[in-house]
Amino acid sequence: MHTKSSLTATTNSRGCRQCFINGALSLSPRVGLLYGLELPHLLSSYPFISPHSSQFLHLSPRMFCFVFGFFGAMNFLGWLFVGLFLLKGGAASPLPHETGSRWVSYWYSVDNTVNTMLTTVKAHQAAVTSVILDCGHELLANLTVGAPKNQTQCQQAADGLRELGVKVEIACGLENNSIKILRDVSQNWIAFPGMMQTLAETFNASGINLDFEPQTPGGSASDAPPFAALLNLTRTALNTINVRLTVDVADWSPVLNQYELLAPCVDRLLDMETYNQASWDQWYGYYKNIVKPSVPREQVGIGIFPFAQQNGTWPSTPASVTQRINQIAGDNVPEIFVFRILTSQSPPWPWTMWWQPLQDFLAGPPSLN
Repeated sequence: MHTKSSLTATTNSRGCRQCFINGALSLSPRVGLLYGLELPHLLSSYPFISPHSSQFLHLSPRMFCFVFGFFGAMNFLGWLFVGLFLLKGGAASPLPHETGSRWVSYWYSVDNTVNTMLTTVKAHQAAVTSVILDCGHELLANLTVGAPKNQTQCQQAADGLRELGVKVEIACGLENNSIKILRDVSQNWIAFPGMMQTLAETFNASGINLDFEPQTPGGSASDAPPFAALLNLTRTALNTINVRLTVDVADWSPVLNQYELLAPCVDRLLDMETYNQASWDQWYGYYKNIVKPSVPREQVGIGIFPFAQQNGTWPSTPASVTQRINQIAGDNVPEIFVFRILTSQSPPWPWTMWWQPLQDFLAGPPSLN
C-alpha cells in the first residue's frame, strides 16, 4: 500500500514519462532533420569548418568524419540526457510549498490601481495565497518575450505583495492569440524555459502563468503533444529555482482541453471554462469535464468569476458561492483561481460575499486525502 508521499511520487513519475513519450514522438521529425537542416547551419558559424571557407575544402576525409561525428555524438548525448532526466522524474514532484495544501490565486491586470489592489489584498490576506500579475508580457512572433506595459507599476505590485507575505506570479500571454506562435515555440523550444526563468527572477516570483489561448485559428488536438513537451521542459526549469508553472485551460480549445495529457506536465491547470455560471447545472457540467479520475487532482485548479453579470441570478447569491466552494472542497481540488481583482468596478471584484468562503476554503484541512 502506498503512503500519500510515495503515491504522489509514483503518479508524477508516470506523468513525466508520458510527457516525455508524447514530446519525443512529436519532436522526432525535427530530430530526423537536424543533420540535414540545422547542423550545417550551426557549423557554418565556425570558420574552420564552414563550407564557405578554404580550410573546410582542405579537410582530410578523416578530419571531416571526425568533425561531423563529434557534433553528432554531442547531439545524441544531449537528447539521451534530457530523456533520462525526464524519465527519472526530473522535477515531477510537486513543489514543497504546494504539496498537500490549498491555494487561492487571483488575477490582477496591472494598471494605475496598484495601491488600491494592495489595500484590498491586505484587508483579505487570509483568503489570498498568490496574485498573478498580468503586466502585459507576451510571447512574440520572433519567440522572445515582449516588454511589460509598465515596468514600474508591475515592480511596485510585486514588491507590495511580497511585503504582505503574498506570493507573486507573473503571467505571459501569446501575441494575437496566435496558434502559429504556439506551434513555433513548441518546435523551437530551446530558449523558452530559460526565458521563463529570467521572467520569474526579474520579479522574484513564485510562479509563472502561461495564458496561451490560441484562437487565430484555434489549432487542433495534434498541437497538444508538442505543447505538453514544452510545458514539461519549462516546468522542470522553473522548479529548479522553486517556481511553479500554471497554465490556463478551457473546454473550448482543442489544444487546451487535453487535460489528461497536459496535467502531468505542469504544476497546475487553471480552468477558465468554469467561469461560466448561468446556473448550477451549467457550472457543474463544465466542472466535471476536468474534475474526473483521469486527470490528476493535484494538478487541477478551478476558475471562478467573483461577481455576477446580473443581480437576482443564481451567481449573484451567497448560496451559489457556498455550492461551488463546497463542491470544490469536497472533491479535494486544491486550488481556486479567482478572475479577477478589479477595484475600479462598482461593487469591486471580488464581491464581498466571496471573501469569507474563500478564506474558509484556504483554512481547510491541510491534507487532501
